[in-house]
Amino acid sequence: MNTPPEGEDLREHLVAKYGREAIERFERPNNPLDVAGAKVGIQFNKGRRFINTVDCHRLVEWCNRENPQKSDALMQKMFHAYFEEAKDLSKRDELEAVATEVGLSSEDVGTVLGNKDMYRQEVIDADRQAKHSMRVSGVPYFIIENCNGRPTAFSGAQPPEVIAEVLLESCEDA
Repeated sequence: MNTPPEGEDLREHLVAKYGREAIERFERPNNPLDVAGAKVGIQFNKGRRFINTVDCHRLVEWCNRENPQKSDALMQKMFHAYFEEAKDLSKRDELEAVATEVGLSSEDVGTVLGNKDMYRQEVIDADRQAKHSMRVSGVPYFIIENCNGRPTAFSGAQPPEVIAEVLLESCEDA
């Protein structure tokens, strides 16, 4: 929520937050993120900007309440638009286009996005409550839900082997 409205260049953001080494890892052809994404059919677009996603969260909150049957499709479409197509979902027209593609009413979406206070506090409160209840104190923080809906969580930048082990254990618990 601290990202400026115009967003930031992704590479500049990574350098400022994690140092030059982060860019070197990010740029490698077989970096862990790209390898993991490829395994599930995701090709991350490295040309995307780091954007403010408050409106995305507000729209999902509204959708969860008013059109829960479309929430998953909305989130999947937003993830695809941002991570693979590098769409700037902080721009109202881009976000509206994604929402209407999954069958949400343009008028309703426009109402939500047009009122910057609508669902804003709910998003902030839900974020704060979730972090507090899970004792999140840093990023990255991963929550993996198994087939039975039971979450497994872990914190910190972990090597791919550790993440793979957690995924396997989560599947075994299902």
